[in-house]
Amino acid sequence: MPSPPAEAASDASERGVVHIAGGGIAGLAAALALAQQRFRVSIWERAAEPSEAGAGLQLGPNAVHALRLLDAADYVAPFAVAPKALTVKRGRDGRTLTRMPLGAEIAERHGAPYWVVHRADLRAALLVRAGQDPRITLTYKAGVIDVERIGNGVAVKFADGKRVEGRALVGADGVWSAVRSNVVPGVQPQQSGYVAYRAVVPVALGQILGATDEVGAWLRPDAHLVHYPLRGGALMNVVVIAGSTWTGDTWSGPVEAKEVAALLARFSPELVRAFADVTWLKWALAAPVKLPRWADGPVVLTGDAAHGMLPFLAQGAAMGLEDAVVLGNTVAASPDNLAQAFRAFEHARLKRVTRVQDGASQNGRIFHLDGVMEKARDATLSMLPARALTARMDWLYGFRA
Repeated sequence: MPSPPAEAASDASERGVVHIAGGGIAGLAAALALAQQRFRVSIWERAAEPSEAGAGLQLGPNAVHALRLLDAADYVAPFAVAPKALTVKRGRDGRTLTRMPLGAEIAERHGAPYWVVHRADLRAALLVRAGQDPRITLTYKAGVIDVERIGNGVAVKFADGKRVEGRALVGADGVWSAVRSNVVPGVQPQQSGYVAYRAVVPVALGQILGATDEVGAWLRPDAHLVHYPLRGGALMNVVVIAGSTWTGDTWSGPVEAKEVAALLARFSPELVRAFADVTWLKWALAAPVKLPRWADGPVVLTGDAAHGMLPFLAQGAAMGLEDAVVLGNTVAASPDNLAQAFRAFEHARLKRVTRVQDGASQNGRIFHLDGVMEKARDATLSMLPARALTARMDWLYGFRA
C-alpha cells in the first residue's frame, strides 16, 4: 500500500469544517477532494460498521483518472483487474456479436486503464486513503436526518438528537438520501421496473460463461446477463437484470432458487446446472433521479443522492468520483463562499451527468429489444468495426474531471 501523501497537517483547520452525510464511495471521494483544499471533513455514516455489501463495479478510464486526481488510484490498483475486452453475445445461443478491446488498447487511447473491482474493495481502499489524512474523520452509527442553515453555515442533525455545526453539508447518502429532501423537498426515487440478481462465484465455476479475463454481456429481449472477473481473477461477478414488479431498497433481498433457475434457463440450461448451489441476492433498481437543482446555499448533493441512474453504462460509481474532483475544483475557486462553489459545481456537472443518465436508460432499452429491432441491433453490432465501437465511447471514457 502506498505511503500517505507528504503534506503537512498544520493548516488542517484553516478553512473550517465541512460535514458529509454518507461514508460510501461518493462520500469518501468528496472528503478526499475537500481535504485537498485544506478543509477539515467530518463524514457521518448511518451504518454501524464497514460492509462487504455489494458486488462488482466497472471503472472506466474516466473513473481511474478521477481516482488519480484524488491521490487514491494507487490504493485501488492492487484490488483491480484490467479486463482484455468487452464481448457482447446473443443471449439465446451465446453467439458473439462484437468484441470491443479494453486492456492495453483503451489505456493507450485514454491514458488510463479500464478496471473492474469489488465494491467493498474500492470502498476499503478509499477508507485507507482517507484514514491517512488527518483532516478527515469518519463516524459510524450516525445517520444524518436534517440540516438547518445558521448564518453562512449549517447545523447538522442526527437521529439520536445530536447536533453539530460547520461551514457546509455534502449529501452523499445515496439514492434514498435524507439530505435531498432539504434541497429538493418531495422527491422520492421511483422503481424502474428492473430487478438485478447478483452472485460472486469462483472463477472456475464462471468459466461456463466464456473468457474469464473479459467483461461479457449476453442480451435477450426479456433479460440480460453481465459478468467479469474480480479480486485478481479469482472470482467472477455475475449479474442478471430482468423486468419485474418486485420492490426493495437493499442489497440483500432473498431469492428462491427456482426464481434464478427460471432466469438462467432463458440463456442456457447449462447455466442452471452450473449455478445450482450458488447463493444469489437481488435488488430493485430505482429509476434515474433528475433534480431541478443539487445545491441550496451551504448544502449540496453528490453521487447517487444527486443523480441516481440505471447501471447500463456502468457509470454510477464513476460519476460519484468525477463529482468529487469537480467539487474540489469549484471549492478551490471559491473557498470563502461555499454556496457559490456549490452552484458552480452543479452547473459544471449537470449536462455531463444528464447525458450519462440518458445514455444508461437508452442502453437498457437497446439491451432488451425484441423482434425486428433485436435482429437489426444484432446485425449492426456484428458489422460495426471494433474501432468504431470504441470511438463511440470516447465521450464517456475520454472525459477529464
